Amino acid sequence: MRRPLRILLYSHDGLGLGHLRRTLALAFGIATRRPDAALLLLTGSQQAHTYARPANCDFIKMPSTEKRDIYYHRDQISEADPHAPTNIFTVREAIIAAAVESFAPHLIIVDNEPGGLAGELRQALLRAHRRTPRPKLVVALRDIMWAPEDTRSHWEDEGVYELLDHVYDHILVSGQREIFDPIEAYCISAVAAAKMTFTGYMRHPEQARPVPEIRERLGAQSLPLVVVTVGGGLDGGDVLRAYVKAVRMGILSGVISYVVAGPHLPAEEFAQLHEMAKQLPELTLVSFTDEMVSLIAAADAVVTMGGYNAVCEAVAAGKRPIVIPRAAGSSEQRVRAEHFAALGLATYLPPSDLTPGRLTMTVRAELQRCISPPDLLDSDGLDRASDVLARALEVEG
Repeated sequence: MRRPLRILLYSHDGLGLGHLRRTLALAFGIATRRPDAALLLLTGSQQAHTYARPANCDFIKMPSTEKRDIYYHRDQISEADPHAPTNIFTVREAIIAAAVESFAPHLIIVDNEPGGLAGELRQALLRAHRRTPRPKLVVALRDIMWAPEDTRSHWEDEGVYELLDHVYDHILVSGQREIFDPIEAYCISAVAAAKMTFTGYMRHPEQARPVPEIRERLGAQSLPLVVVTVGGGLDGGDVLRAYVKAVRMGILSGVISYVVAGPHLPAEEFAQLHEMAKQLPELTLVSFTDEMVSLIAAADAVVTMGGYNAVCEAVAAGKRPIVIPRAAGSSEQRVRAEHFAALGLATYLPPSDLTPGRLTMTVRAELQRCISPPDLLDSDGLDRASDVLARALEVEG
């Protein structure tokens, strides 16, 4: 008898939402095509319990950590005491190794970091690759990782090029090559490029609630609705403060605002925003919502930091998002903002220009536009990616 199909999904991020949401979207796509399979998600996300999963999908929660801390401090921690119980990398790698060994998946799907966070997945992948029979190995990449020079340096340091060339069977790219070409930008070899499928951009499978229902609930039947989202919120404080200040100053009057601060915005910053938002009946401030797809669809304008999910969802819904990328750290959001703005798909507001007045001018200009963004985005990425994954399983049953 054939053993039941088993699929392991790995999503590294602990303090963001985008990676988890894309991985769960893939889980739903696979579960629809292979309801006979058992799915297991390995994740560091603190929000894993808040999102719906397919009925045949469970998850293992790894200890959460902040990506920047890992890359800046991992070597020093490991050299000091690589086996210390407090060494989060030792714990995470042990969980990964045990899960791959005991679950014995037919298919392993890795989100965005080919070697795992700071290389934590690498040894488990190499062991799986040497097995007979061995699982199919798939990595699902965003089209834009970081700035090209940063990506190339990171991939060289982490041995990613070797994994793409010799270990992975399929490389899914969530994007369109004509919008951003990672093969050229990141100097990907012909061997790895031949394994690539550009799926188009991924939209989430949640069913959007009717637009009139959302707008009526928020009191935006006859007034413009602006939705502000900064993803997980860890570094979104500047955008949130500038927007709430603009409303409080009265320069954004006549607008209904729905502001999602993100579950990882520091509690002190959320408390400050909450105090600022008092006595502003036209502004709703929440920490988290599971209705982001519906809110974006109902909005007249969207303000965001430039994460993959928010920007692609807004553009796919016919909006031209106002993108204010993070000021420091990863350059991914800036690169995406520049490329989308150059195509007329977004409005790029550099973080150095962020003030309540400048943000207000940008929002009002967007609300007054009569021309929709060009219809350039292919948003069928989830279906294409799920089809590739289903075909990879065909030989197993």
